[in-house]
Amino acid sequence: MKFSIGNPYRSRPILTLFSISVLLPAIFLFYQAYIYLHSSLPNNQDVIVKTGLQQQVVISKDQYGIPSIKAKTDQDAFFAVGYMHAQDRLWQLELQRRMAQGRLSEVFGKSASGFDIYIRTLRIYNTAIESLPALSPAAQESLQAYADGINSWLAQAKQLPLEFTLLDIKPEPWQPADSLAWVKMFGLSMSGNFQEDLNRLMLTETLGKAKVNTLYGVDSKQQVAAITKAPQDTMAVLAQLSQLSQDLHSQWNFGGKHIGSNAWVVAAQHSKNGRAILANDPHLNMELPSMWYIVDVQGEHFHTTGMSMVGSPLVMLGRNKHIAWGATNMLADTMDLYFEQINPQNTNQYRRGDQWLDFNIRTELIKVKADFPAFLREPLEPLKIQIRETDHGPVISDLISEIRQPLSLRWVGGQIGDTSFEAFYRLIYAHDWDSFNDALSFHRSPAMNLFYIDQKDNIGYLGTGDIPIRGRGNGSIPVPGWDPEYTWSGFIPKNEMPVSLNPSQGYLLSANNQVTNSTYPYFISEDWAEPERAERINDLLSGPIQRGQKLSISDHKHFQLDLLDSQALKLIPTLLTFSSDEQQVQAAVDVLSKWNGSTAADQIAPTIFFSWMRHLKTALFSDNMVSHWGNPGLTERFQRIVEQSTLQRIGRALSDNSFDWCDDKSTPELEDCNQIKKQSLQAALTDLNKKLGTDLQSWQWGKVHRVAYKHRPFTHVKGLDMFFDRSFARGGSADSINFSSMNYSIDEGYVQTVGPGFRHIIQFGSDQPQHLLMNSTGQSGNVASIHYDDMAKAFIEGQYLELGASGHKSQLILKPKASTQGK
Repeated sequence: MKFSIGNPYRSRPILTLFSISVLLPAIFLFYQAYIYLHSSLPNNQDVIVKTGLQQQVVISKDQYGIPSIKAKTDQDAFFAVGYMHAQDRLWQLELQRRMAQGRLSEVFGKSASGFDIYIRTLRIYNTAIESLPALSPAAQESLQAYADGINSWLAQAKQLPLEFTLLDIKPEPWQPADSLAWVKMFGLSMSGNFQEDLNRLMLTETLGKAKVNTLYGVDSKQQVAAITKAPQDTMAVLAQLSQLSQDLHSQWNFGGKHIGSNAWVVAAQHSKNGRAILANDPHLNMELPSMWYIVDVQGEHFHTTGMSMVGSPLVMLGRNKHIAWGATNMLADTMDLYFEQINPQNTNQYRRGDQWLDFNIRTELIKVKADFPAFLREPLEPLKIQIRETDHGPVISDLISEIRQPLSLRWVGGQIGDTSFEAFYRLIYAHDWDSFNDALSFHRSPAMNLFYIDQKDNIGYLGTGDIPIRGRGNGSIPVPGWDPEYTWSGFIPKNEMPVSLNPSQGYLLSANNQVTNSTYPYFISEDWAEPERAERINDLLSGPIQRGQKLSISDHKHFQLDLLDSQALKLIPTLLTFSSDEQQVQAAVDVLSKWNGSTAADQIAPTIFFSWMRHLKTALFSDNMVSHWGNPGLTERFQRIVEQSTLQRIGRALSDNSFDWCDDKSTPELEDCNQIKKQSLQAALTDLNKKLGTDLQSWQWGKVHRVAYKHRPFTHVKGLDMFFDRSFARGGSADSINFSSMNYSIDEGYVQTVGPGFRHIIQFGSDQPQHLLMNSTGQSGNVASIHYDDMAKAFIEGQYLELGASGHKSQLILKPKASTQGK
């Protein structure tokens, strides 16, 4: 039989027509897109700088795009940092400025108005402007030089990164106040404990104080004095305020729980090469690009290397020629909420003691972009908001609604005259322990633990930042604002902050755990991180030391990458107190009973364990936290509190003999804890069977647990998210040193939201310091750059690079105009 496929020559014009009408335009569009993206990348040609530069600056980059800046004056060095930040992170700078100014709505429309109102209410940008004069002239000059560097790059940029085109905006010139405002935003993201104060109050109102003490593991002496049996409208507003932090985190990757770090220093006598060593890995929101930018920068009077924070000209964490420093979040309570009493005769007044004082009322206008497509719609009228302020601070309950007893917020970072930038400016010039302390005496917010080593092999720790001294109470829940006894009387004196220099044990550490003991005379916090991470670091350091072993840099790498969850191991004996006839349940119990606590990505046990804990916390707490107010918003907030319950909270409930947490109040039977534990495990296994199949041996942790580096804002735009976001399977947990704070969703599994943004290890030597580090994503924020994500996989795998070891791959020279050179 003969088959005819037609005349082959007749098909050619059809193919040619298709190529012309479809393929060629597509190829042309791809080519144009390539040309556009490529043109937005920085070139390495020498640049003539019209203004702001005094003398020639040489900038060399290595294979990862890390710049080494050599300038002849300090101001030129700061200028060059600004130039490089603009070249590699322009969109990040623009977004940060708009966040700090409360101007996101101008670009993103109504969906961003809540963020803008919150930031305007706190007066972030205004306070930054008002704080500029408090800085020394030299510090102010560094900010101006940095701004000049950013603006110089803007002036000669041929093409802006893709975000500017997609959003149809152009960057404004950078101002010194923009840098200070972002320093304040950084402090705010690390100081958001007022949401925990609200949670504590709502739980106390619902569960009673005794149960709350069980959950928090503390015996708070604070009394709920402001309201008892609060009206429904007040509690509903509190719930929405508490939810605010979660919304900011999910929408804009700002703030949130578990913002912390690991840091430690070890003395020379315990090191293999006889030199002191520092290790640090700050834990912040997972984002792309990272908030950190690696730089080596040399001026006339300083030479610093390490992690600069985009938006600031300084190396925030790193070293100079004499000292090195790292930091962790102290988790100090630096925010207090006050219920205010309104004058019934004049609602523009609030009570202080026996007096009525006038609110300071200001109006803010927020420009809001029309919904897409904006060019086809009428422009929106600016959003007009009125903000009430007391002598404590802004009335933040007005963010939600006006209530009978509004809440005002006092925050250390809201002070005018904040000199926190001055502290880190002076730190890059510090040369010994005394100058290190002097520099940090200027630090205000956020409260931090600073770690120190120097060329002479001293090691030290210093608590820094303003921590309030309260006349009454400890600020762990809202208090009566009208009672003068709750007013702040000052801050812990700088010379009485926690401090240690060359301790006898030969090492110091912090994992956001409690830094003081019961003899310390001042209150710092009731919201420390649980101690297990710090205990694990201590075990890793003290074990070899007690055995007489010396620690190498490789040892410290191993410590930073440690994936043991000691809290999970502590909980296992309490959990495995039952047996089951069901084969898969017993198989899961067997896996967990043999588990060594590792949360590595190839492990099966953490998949079972954390899925089990997700169901168990619901069974233990949900029915206890059912809102007796009957308000859906309040009930939803309680459910979120349940989801965020820690392993420690589960353990305390299971071990509590005072209350029966295990009984399911929705059934007539009295359930015991073994029943609840078994039912929860069965529910977890059912979920895993659906998601991963029935073969338990294939349930590796990395299949359901990943880190998501999210781009702001395109992580929320389908199609663009695949282009801008990056995601990797990884190990870790909220109690492992290699930290992962995660959220669960049915579609995505366990997604890490907070974790290490970089790692570094520093040790001085006779010649050059040894400085190993790795950023979490890449040096560039431009999606077209090879340096957009070239560190991400290496970071997940626990690799490090040594600064300067790979040599320089390219060089850029900034030259001032001939008329200004030498002046």
